[in-house]
Amino acid sequence: MSDKTSHTPDPDDVGQTLQSWPRDEEDATFVEEEGPNSPKDSRAEPTLLMPAADESVDATHAQTFLQHPASDASQTFSEGASDDSATMGDKQADDVNATLNMVVGDTSEGEDLTTAQTIAGPIETGYERPFPLDPTLRDSLAKSGRSQDTFPLDSDGREPIERTLAADASVDTSQSDDAEGGQIFPKLGRYQILKVLGQGAFGTVYLARDPHLDRKVAIKVAKTGVLSGKQDVDRFMREAKAAAQLRHPNIVPVYEYERLPHSSYIAYEFIEGRTLGDLMKEKGKLTCEEAAEYLIKLAMALDYAHSHGIVHRDIKPENILLDEHGEPHIADFGLARRDDEDTLRTREGMFMGTPSYMSPEQAGGKAHLADGRTDIWSLGVIMHEMLTKVRPFRGRVTEVLVAVQNWEPPPLRQLDETLPRDIETICQKCLTKKLDERYLTGKELAEELQRWRDGHPIKARPVSLFNRTWRWAKRNPGIAGMLGVVLATFLIAAIVSTWFGVEAKQSEQALRDTQTQRALDQLHSLGGAVSASVPNMIEYLLPSRKDIAPQLDQEIASPDTSDASRARLLMLKAAIAPSTKEGPTELIDRIWPQLLESDAQESIMLTGLLKEYGYAGLVELPLWRESQQPSEDRIREFRALAALAALDSEVPEWEQVSSDLVAQMLTMSSTKLTPWLVNFRPIREELEQPLKEQFLNGSDRLVQFGAATVLAELFDDSLETLMSLVPEAKPEQLTPLLGVLKPRADEVTEALAADLQAELVLEETPERNARITNFAVTLIALGQGESIWPLLRASKNHGIRTRLIHAMAPAGVPWQTVNAQLETETDPPTQAALCLSLGEYGLGDLLPGDRDQLARSQLHDLFATHPDAGVHAAVEWLLRTWGQGTQVDETIEALQTADLNPDMGWHVDPQGVSFALFDGPIEFEMGSLPSTLHHQPNEIAHKRLIPRSFGIATHEVTVADYTQFLTSVGMDTRRELSTYAPSPDSPVVILSWYQAAMYCRWLSEQAGIAEDQMCYPSLEVLKESQENLSSTIKLPDDLLDRTGYRLPTAAEWEYACRTGTDTAWSFGNEAAYLTHYGWYSENSQDQASPVGRLKPNSWGLFDMHGNSVEWCQSFFFDDYQDPQSGTDVVVDGSDSREGIDREMRGGGFARPESDTTSAFRWSDRPSFIYIDYGFRLARTYPPAASE
Repeated sequence: MSDKTSHTPDPDDVGQTLQSWPRDEEDATFVEEEGPNSPKDSRAEPTLLMPAADESVDATHAQTFLQHPASDASQTFSEGASDDSATMGDKQADDVNATLNMVVGDTSEGEDLTTAQTIAGPIETGYERPFPLDPTLRDSLAKSGRSQDTFPLDSDGREPIERTLAADASVDTSQSDDAEGGQIFPKLGRYQILKVLGQGAFGTVYLARDPHLDRKVAIKVAKTGVLSGKQDVDRFMREAKAAAQLRHPNIVPVYEYERLPHSSYIAYEFIEGRTLGDLMKEKGKLTCEEAAEYLIKLAMALDYAHSHGIVHRDIKPENILLDEHGEPHIADFGLARRDDEDTLRTREGMFMGTPSYMSPEQAGGKAHLADGRTDIWSLGVIMHEMLTKVRPFRGRVTEVLVAVQNWEPPPLRQLDETLPRDIETICQKCLTKKLDERYLTGKELAEELQRWRDGHPIKARPVSLFNRTWRWAKRNPGIAGMLGVVLATFLIAAIVSTWFGVEAKQSEQALRDTQTQRALDQLHSLGGAVSASVPNMIEYLLPSRKDIAPQLDQEIASPDTSDASRARLLMLKAAIAPSTKEGPTELIDRIWPQLLESDAQESIMLTGLLKEYGYAGLVELPLWRESQQPSEDRIREFRALAALAALDSEVPEWEQVSSDLVAQMLTMSSTKLTPWLVNFRPIREELEQPLKEQFLNGSDRLVQFGAATVLAELFDDSLETLMSLVPEAKPEQLTPLLGVLKPRADEVTEALAADLQAELVLEETPERNARITNFAVTLIALGQGESIWPLLRASKNHGIRTRLIHAMAPAGVPWQTVNAQLETETDPPTQAALCLSLGEYGLGDLLPGDRDQLARSQLHDLFATHPDAGVHAAVEWLLRTWGQGTQVDETIEALQTADLNPDMGWHVDPQGVSFALFDGPIEFEMGSLPSTLHHQPNEIAHKRLIPRSFGIATHEVTVADYTQFLTSVGMDTRRELSTYAPSPDSPVVILSWYQAAMYCRWLSEQAGIAEDQMCYPSLEVLKESQENLSSTIKLPDDLLDRTGYRLPTAAEWEYACRTGTDTAWSFGNEAAYLTHYGWYSENSQDQASPVGRLKPNSWGLFDMHGNSVEWCQSFFFDDYQDPQSGTDVVVDGSDSREGIDREMRGGGFARPESDTTSAFRWSDRPSFIYIDYGFRLARTYPPAASE
């Protein structure tokens, strides 16, 4: 096949389907659909589904259905049906495996499926019946290279596309004229069907043309009858929804998907080219460079999908499309699962995927456990196949499933010794049975492959033969137990005191007591039935090994001892047989294994005794040997290194093992690790650098925190070391450091203050802000906050303020310190920041009782009486975060008044709308500079004058608010029950500018505002304009001077959003904090969230950086109006130009990060709607006295 071909099925494939059933059942696929452009040839992997017992299986489904002989229920390995039907339990799995063996297991080469047909029921051979095609479709297929005049039939005798399309009244089965070629094609929606690309169990993939955009697309149409229930339809649409959320150059994008009454379809980008499977068949083996290049791109694409919560679960060469340039594209998210949505839909007992590429968790029927590491396994299989031409596991379906779960894949170099060892190691790590031992992310795999390409050492360690055997033994304990058991246990303290000829000390006596009991317990468990004389074993164990043998003989001869126990006791007798060695060497051979079984306290005592009596050197060599043996029992290796650190700290080998030792340390819980750290103090200098590397760049925050804890423990007497960690720490890493620094605060505060001042004069960067924050919170925690609190005040850049708000709790600053400052603070922005910071303390730090006490004694009064809108809103957020939303709502209702208090910066009017108030005239810098993050050309920086006082609502208009309006005017409210705004407290969305204006007019009427103060015409005029899709409407010339409810101007909106800053967002320039202040595509889950749940800006407005995209009053022009004559100031509202589109501000829940900045501008026709279009209210103040 050439590099540039469309994916057209071979003409012979369809007619020979039954004869070409794959003899190797590794090619079977559980719950698998074809990729949008993948051909269904004779080697493609079919889907195994279970139809009803009385169901006739047509030829279309002959390769996809096998009847379950013992069931009359439709059983599938796919969707989550009830427990007694679709989900395959243990017994059902056995039945299905038996059926598979009956149907396909005994089929040898050259046989057809006569036997299978007999077992599975009648099979109509529609593929073999000649069927005259419609001339138009025949011509279309002829162009694709099909020479015959027939086409595969469905079971009802109709050609699939006619059957599928005709089933839907919504589908136009008439023929359409192609304007370019004059040819006539069937239509699906607006798409013109050109030819068939492939067929799968659930659908047929067609090549089609979109005449609107003049491009080819691949359309997957679900077969009529296959989507027989809601779950089937949901799964088909879930594939579309999963893929539609992904925008990556190596993932096939979805253009459109539609649910029809009797079918559904998805429109994908059409990829001209072939599949990776085609390439592998053509080339055989790929070079390591070629394989690495493909795998890096695929791993990064999957990493992107995983970061969006989507796991593919059916990665295989046939689902990877190569375009005309050879670029790979992942297709067919038919089994994809969103981690945050679909976990409960995939239950234990389900088999999902293609057996040869299934991970152990999938093969074991535990698809509910699949996460991104499942796709890493599949990439490992593809890597294996690319480089060796064979898959790691082959055979019948059942054989493959068993092998994937229980057998280690053959190492690459066993199949081709010319392959690099590092490539083999990377593949082995992908194909590790345990999820947590694979590469954790696609990015980690891609980086590892890139390290190999760049000639750098890889991080993964090779898996030895011993390790592979040990892993197998752990998975097969019954078999492994027959091969041998090492069971010898000796009383080390007794040996030291008796054979070394030294007097037992108190520590030795304690150890002897502990070890004696352990030995008795172990002997008891080994033999199972132990006689009454066993307590006398101490008498035999202490003086001499030779006296143990008679006791063992007695137990072995006892009729109460089982055969299995007798075998174990014989092993023990062999293990303690006299050695041919003599003297201390023999004893050391008995002692050092005990160090590998000791806990931290025992290890400290033993190593201390060995050093005291001069036998440390005899133990070091076997311990080093043990520590360097590849083993899955990492705790033995760790114990060996712990003993060596205490015994042999001056050898160069520590430099070689320190990184691995640190990595192992950081996998242990702090409670288990801390007692061992005493052993490692002698080698702390060797551990310092790898610990600092993990401190800075550990794989996750838990590892980084662990590194901080270990450093603080090992270097608790080195202020220089600990102080060097402070500037680069993450907030939570400061907690263990502060535990050491607090007792020595007098020694470090002066240096910290000097470092802070030096940083403040540097140019702003995220790194500089982080260092300042660390110095600041450290000083606060050490009781030196007087000079730090001013950093929370208002400024043109709130970056440091924002970091401090979010850092104090994780850094370990006591909440009492923050609250004490709040009680005495007088600066409103600082008060607001302190309130927001209190909301960062979890229940483990600030108990519910303390929260309630703070709310009663301080916060409720602060919320109701503080004049600053920023403080008012910050306290509202804090109280709602603490679960006191009901009390907040009651207070807001009690605060409603028509009278403005001139001393207050906020107002709750009689309609219940909370406004932040701004006294005019106001001059500010509008737009953004080119150097600003995410700057757009139309965000022209200029001075803007707002010549009026105004108020802007602190919250967006909600579904509940708008529903009240619709009910009042007798309009349909069902449209508001939208999946995009599921809560009554969510902002109302899917609104046009006219619909927003209608609400403003209605609310003005409810408030009794005079007609001459109304900002918009009557509801009838606005409704007519909406229905007629009008672009313009006559509005009062003095609209901005009127006091009715209206939409804010773009300038009013940006001024209220900016809060006096000149940064990208009101909280600074660091996008990492956006999730705390706005809902956008990365955190919204594709729907609007209840208003006011994220932090407000410092002037008291919520959701300004994302939830709904908010309509503004202003017309939109790419350029702003000219400044006022003789000045450089643009006066808001003075633009006399008549526009069409209305300006929109604020990021929406469906928008990317770049659309959420303070200056970002958007626009649309006033009659248009979209899923995230909403609004908030504004008014010109003061209101008219008539109110």
